[in-house]
Formats: sequence, C-alpha cells, structure tokens
Amino acid sequence: LSLSLSFIDLIAAYTSASVSRGHRVVVVSPDKDLLQLLESPQVLVYDPIKFEIIGKAREKERKRERERNLTC
Repeated sequence: LSLSLSFIDLIAAYTSASVSRGHRVVVVSPDKDLLQLLESPQVLVYDPIKFEIIGKAREKERKRERERNLTC
C-alpha cells in the first residue's frame, strides 16, 4: 500500500478536523492553492508575502475584481 499525500491534502485534513470541532483556523502560506480551504467562514489564509489576510468574503471580492479586469 502506497500513500501519497501533498502538503495541501494534509493542511486541508487538519483544517477540516479543526473546523468540525468548532475551532477557527488561520493557515499561513503564500500558496494560492490553499484558498480552496475558504469554503468555511471559520478559516482564514494569511499571505506573509503580501501581508494580507484572506477570508471567504475577501476571496469572493478578489474573484469579482479579476473577472472585471478580464472584461475590460
């Protein structure tokens, strides 16, 4: 049996377990793949490169801005 997990899989598993127990989670990483964890309002992602905290509402706003910029 071979088990291959990425760091994103591990962080997602720990985040999910923590949220299900009622905890709030802050993930510190500049990796944009981790923004997929923002499905829960109890999760924030802190980008230490940009000094930016991203939550579910902020990510929705960023997506709208990107879409607006693509249509211009």
